[in-house]
Amino acid sequence: MNEIEKLKKEIEDLKLIIESKNNQVESKNKHIKRLERIISNIKKEKS
Repeated sequence: MNEIEKLKKEIEDLKLIIESKNNQVESKNKHIKRLERIISNIKKEKS
């Protein structure tokens, strides 16, 4: 495999890693939104 092929492979691997990280962040954001709604509902019930 020549240098260019190696670099292409590395770039593909990095793209997959970034995509995976993005999915993790999106998932965490969904959890945060859910928790915010729950907290908001609890506050409404108390008042």
